[in-house]
Amino acid sequence: MNIPKGHIQDLVFDLGNVLVDVEYSRFTAYMGWDPAKFMRFYATEFFREFETGRRDEAACFREMAHYVPLKEEDIPRYRANIYRTFPLRPRTLALLPALRKKFRLYLFSNTNSLDFNAISRRIRFPDLFDGVYTSHEQGFLKPNPEAYEKIEDLFGLKAETLLYFDDRFENIEAGIRAGWPSLQVKDEETFLKILRDLSEQADTINPVFSTSQNLKY
Repeated sequence: MNIPKGHIQDLVFDLGNVLVDVEYSRFTAYMGWDPAKFMRFYATEFFREFETGRRDEAACFREMAHYVPLKEEDIPRYRANIYRTFPLRPRTLALLPALRKKFRLYLFSNTNSLDFNAISRRIRFPDLFDGVYTSHEQGFLKPNPEAYEKIEDLFGLKAETLLYFDDRFENIEAGIRAGWPSLQVKDEETFLKILRDLSEQADTINPVFSTSQNLKY
């Protein structure tokens, strides 16, 4: 894995399978639901609309009940336990405060209010990031090109000075089409090495990290 050449000032992070794991089976087991039926709901166009803020939580629960045995009295239990889907990656998260002293950090996530609020109770995003883009607030999902344009406009990002991390190949491809230096996160161990090397080399190439050495992983 090669870090693209250039001067990096901004690091842009996906959320799921980058900073937290995504394991919906943990949640469905707790709720006693068929995971396949639950994931069929997540694959619907309705859910895409929920993740872009065009449907609210009440509508989401009504639609979900067509796929799993969700009753009105189950909703508080859902809200209280959806966090189980997202085990934290504490080693990765622990590196962010030090990285933020050397780079500006941004979160760029396809998500919805239910999932994101649950994760936000465990991760204080304002303490870790200079800016947060969530699809349900901004209205565009990756890999839609408009999502990449919107986060650039929101935070004044420039393709030539950022480095983007995402686990999904189609999102990485879209980042590359937008001119973003982009790296796919395939496993946490390799990602940890990249982040540590970025941090260490930023110490010697201040105020921005030059990737002219084209590190390989």
